[in-house]
Amino acid sequence: MLLSTFLLFLPSFLAAAVAATSETITYETVRGFFAQDLDETDAAGFDYKAQNFGVLTPWPHFTRSIAALNAHAPHGTRYVVLFLARHGEGWHNVAESYYGKHLWDVRALLSPLSPPSPPTMLTRAWMGQCYWSMRDGNGTSVWADAALTPTGSLQARSAHTAWQTQLSAGAPLPRAFYTSPLSRAASTHHLTWSNTTTHAPTVLEALRETLGIHTCDRRRPRSALAADYPGFRFERGFAEEDGLWDPVLREPDAARRERVREALDAILGGRANGESGHEERGGEGESRVKREKETYIAISAHGGVIGSVLEVLGHRNWPLGTGAMVPVVVKVRVHAAPTATATTTVAVPTSATAPACTVAPTAADALGGGADEI
Repeated sequence: MLLSTFLLFLPSFLAAAVAATSETITYETVRGFFAQDLDETDAAGFDYKAQNFGVLTPWPHFTRSIAALNAHAPHGTRYVVLFLARHGEGWHNVAESYYGKHLWDVRALLSPLSPPSPPTMLTRAWMGQCYWSMRDGNGTSVWADAALTPTGSLQARSAHTAWQTQLSAGAPLPRAFYTSPLSRAASTHHLTWSNTTTHAPTVLEALRETLGIHTCDRRRPRSALAADYPGFRFERGFAEEDGLWDPVLREPDAARRERVREALDAILGGRANGESGHEERGGEGESRVKREKETYIAISAHGGVIGSVLEVLGHRNWPLGTGAMVPVVVKVRVHAAPTATATTTVAVPTSATAPACTVAPTAADALGGGADEI
């Protein structure tokens, strides 16, 4: 089980001992290749498809520059390009927009120390209001492990078309692919890359959206995913049932960031299974995640996870709408460290706790009308 998953359930500021490894890995965003790197670029309304993915030079020049960086990189250093894609619109996105955050998200419970005064709709959180994010659906729409909406599927197909356009202009085709196991991300990957590459994606548990409480972030059994995405490979040890999602605890941002760092370390630093080298098959439908040799890597995931990836990489904040993508040039340095028995500590704040569902929300609570509209 992931380290951050253990840390998720610890009391506030309790330090967990983590065995020291024989190497440390650092990441640095290399600026100047994409408009999204630059502080002066306005993220609001930025259309990556209309802006040629944001690349600042012709693609052939870009690929020569990356090759030159790697050719002259010192031992232990290399440069990779990550294409970080957020899933297309899912039914949970529609539901949250429809009901409003105050009836959807438990985060409203984290900050206030007392109910708002004068009383408002938010007061119902203090009366045991059950949030829609904790339900599987509303009787008409289902958002547990949310599927793509028709709009979300169109967004993924639009990403496919955008890639075809950029590939024809000389953009590098990724040769390594990773995806979250949640259906909206896996479907987005399939629609984006169908008939473009023969490289199967590896499904990584650590690329999931924030763990806990929200049913849209509870994954389906492995066998169901394998049936729906027959060409996908699963990382070794991927469990049949979801053992990470918890109906009571919500993963703090700090824990998610550490989980994402572990995923990057596994892909780029070879920490997964304590081995290095390229991916290997690990049994039927399985892949042992080893140090990724490829330079161009595509990842299909979620807004929160990609935000954490950018934070780990030292990239500026770059919010992504559904179906959007941000490319990043990353300097990866693996530093050898003396083997030691000492441990390091990681402090993670208390997880959010779900409200008691003593009052069920009704269609009348919706901002826009009856629940049968979504």
